[in-house]
Amino acid sequence: MNDKSGYKYRLLRGSWGISISIDAVHEYVTEGTVTDVRVAPRIYVRVLDQRLTAAESQLIVQGVRDVVPELQRLLEPKDSVISVRSVDFALTDFQEEGLRAAMIGWTNQYFEITAPMPAVAFDSAENRYVFTFGGPGAEQVDA
Repeated sequence: MNDKSGYKYRLLRGSWGISISIDAVHEYVTEGTVTDVRVAPRIYVRVLDQRLTAAESQLIVQGVRDVVPELQRLLEPKDSVISVRSVDFALTDFQEEGLRAAMIGWTNQYFEITAPMPAVAFDSAENRYVFTFGGPGAEQVDA
């Protein structure tokens, strides 16, 4: 799983797009820290990028929660943490829900899994993207 820490989520379906880059790593630890967010037994998320708001950090965490079943099948039965070192995006090419999708994409790339990506449509009347997570219409991706 080396050199898979960087992931770029790109989306262009309307008059503008979303571009988010995530740099994160996974490691086994003796236990999570007080600032780690527990997403499942033995699986924690550590958001190190201090530029993110609390709401943005929660969307990153939710992206990991979305793939917990796949991670539980893959990871050893030890405490592990996904450390999100940096998240970069231009405010002109950004919508918050994209953070959740980008984190799902990162886990697919890093762990070589095929968790469903959200279905995405562009609502031209609202000039925004509509994300459908984990339900019918979610897109299966190949690692």
